[in-house]
Amino acid sequence: MRGSATTTITNSKLSDNDIYGIDAGNYPYYTSLTLTNNKFDNNSSGTGYFDISNGLVLTNSGNTASGSGPKRFDLYIGTAASNKTVKGDGIPYVLYNTTINSGASLTIEHGAMIKFINPSAGITINGTLDAQGATTSPIYFTSYNDDSVGGDSNGSATSPAGGDWTNLKTNSGGTATLSNVVVKYGTTNIYNSGGTLNFSYSTTSNASSYGSRSTSGTISMTHSDLNNQYFGLSLEGGSLTFPGNNISTTTTYGLQNT
Repeated sequence: MRGSATTTITNSKLSDNDIYGIDAGNYPYYTSLTLTNNKFDNNSSGTGYFDISNGLVLTNSGNTASGSGPKRFDLYIGTAASNKTVKGDGIPYVLYNTTINSGASLTIEHGAMIKFINPSAGITINGTLDAQGATTSPIYFTSYNDDSVGGDSNGSATSPAGGDWTNLKTNSGGTATLSNVVVKYGTTNIYNSGGTLNFSYSTTSNASSYGSRSTSGTISMTHSDLNNQYFGLSLEGGSLTFPGNNISTTTTYGLQNT
């Protein structure tokens, strides 16, 4: 798809394509694309590919994927130098390594399912990450191999494991607000390295190393579950507020303060 006009596709079926059902790649003359209540079936490479690193504004909801082929939206953000928004939808997004620059924000809305493509992928936060789900519509950050979230995204039966992606890392000057989210199968699921991290009513699990780690900055964790990982929380620096949480089933320490 190429063009400069606003494009809206609703209540349509995109099926049996050799590559993607829809491809909105890196063409800077895009303005906006709206996808609502569409059905994607049997697309060989995936449901769709979207590059929002430049000017494309993607608005989507109510879309579904079925049949053979990977069930995913490949989403390229790259280094976000301006504000971006990822909508909740019925199809998971697959992300590559993503950086939020200072002064920029990435907002992820409730119901969004984020899967990271490989062990080097994650989100580095130098600006603002705002991911606030809802009790009945949480946000997921998980592995590309996790078929339990949004179905089969890689076209084959796979099992996720800790270390399938890196982390959500908040650097000095960055702020991350995570509420009603589920974070799993990273190396260190959430990592505060000098920023401000707020984690509430959420879960971190199945990390290969740290469920959560702080080396400096400010971290607030409230009413959350940290389970099934090597360390629940490693506090190596910075300040911590920690009311009402549950840490369980770690293979070493629930809480390490060094």
